[in-house]
Amino acid sequence: MKKLILVILLTMFLASVAYCEEKKSQSELMLQASSEAADKYELFVDGKLLLYKSGWSSKQAINHLLNFSKKYPDKKVKARYDGEYILTEGTGYELYWKGKRVGHEPDWKLSQSERNLRWNIEHHPDIEVVGLYGGRLLATPSHMVLLPAWKRHTASLDQKYQIQEFRLFYTFKGKHALPLDKRKDADNNKIPDYIEDIGLQLVSAKYIYTNVLKLRHPFEGNRYKGRVKYFDVSVAATPLGKPERPGAALAGSGVVNYYRESDPLEGVNVLTIDLSNKSLAHLLNPAHELFHEFQYGYTMFKNKWFLEGMARYSESLFNQIVPPTMPLPRNSTDRDKLFEMGYDGCRFWQTILQAVDQTGTFQIPPEIANARYKTSGKSIIQDNQFAGAVYIKSFLEELDKMDDMVSDIRNLDPNDWPDSVQHSPENNPYVWKAVLEACRKISGNNNTLRSFVQQFREGN
Repeated sequence: MKKLILVILLTMFLASVAYCEEKKSQSELMLQASSEAADKYELFVDGKLLLYKSGWSSKQAINHLLNFSKKYPDKKVKARYDGEYILTEGTGYELYWKGKRVGHEPDWKLSQSERNLRWNIEHHPDIEVVGLYGGRLLATPSHMVLLPAWKRHTASLDQKYQIQEFRLFYTFKGKHALPLDKRKDADNNKIPDYIEDIGLQLVSAKYIYTNVLKLRHPFEGNRYKGRVKYFDVSVAATPLGKPERPGAALAGSGVVNYYRESDPLEGVNVLTIDLSNKSLAHLLNPAHELFHEFQYGYTMFKNKWFLEGMARYSESLFNQIVPPTMPLPRNSTDRDKLFEMGYDGCRFWQTILQAVDQTGTFQIPPEIANARYKTSGKSIIQDNQFAGAVYIKSFLEELDKMDDMVSDIRNLDPNDWPDSVQHSPENNPYVWKAVLEACRKISGNNNTLRSFVQQFREGN
């Protein structure tokens, strides 16, 4: 009997050991899994792992630790995020980057803390930034909460120069810092000459588009009237928030609010232009992108042979370069080849506009007649030769009618098409109809234009 009892006790002991070893193994596996997972949160109470969560943000982790510590003040509570213990003193201002405390100012006031948190969020858009004050989470500045990463890159540009409706933003810090060779300030007005030159080109282009081409300002058309107050021009590494392409530039057609710190609490609605801070000031990227904004003010169509081809042609308003011509399309095959063009579509527009006005000249607006770049001394308007200004206005007005008709046919908001629809090849026939209608209206006794229109009577 004694032997039997001993066997039973030994069996129970071995089972207990096996159970403990199994639990230990499970615990080790759990800890191993937690060490390999990304964005992991581990909560320890009295030295034991109580909770493990993966996929949490550092803000969730810190907030959980604070709440749990307050709920169980008699317990020894610690937590780790991504393998590092979360340090909290509960005094003054504490700053965290992805769960790691990188700053502690026990004597700071709340206003100082909020200002620093705002600065860190704006200048480190790729890092999750969290701030505590007195052991409590600081609310993220309201204008930053609304901003996705791509907007935060733009909002982080902390230097501003405004000329008329153009607000130029740039910075001397971080990845978007203005290069050293672009910081010269000859007149010591605390604005780099390079930035002033961009502003001067934009203002000059606006005068040319509104006074020479007689185009409607984008802010006055149905699409943007009453909705937009400024053009916000970002001079930075471009495109913002994406891998850099030196020299790249972009004009946005959507209305954007960056909730900048210098703006009213409700923010300001703007149209955006992104410019590379590595381009030379006298290159015509600013004028080219502003012409796109004028195109957007008339139409939703963004087919490249029209959008980029005509914008490239518009550059000849400012320089002495005459784009090459091409034979006008004679049939649907020629026309379809034109639809495949992009920037080289400028050859088509040069041909059309020369047919309208072979010896075209224009009067330079007096406001900009003597305008010169500070950085190079070159004239912004190099000559007054430009053919066919009257056609551009007539054509854009026809597009304005055409996209309204398409909006009705496709049941679209006339001022807000999906981007894919704006670029769709299905738009080409409508843009082409606008080409022909504008030619018909201004052809008069012009045999070249009349013959061109005649070849493409409806059905051909």
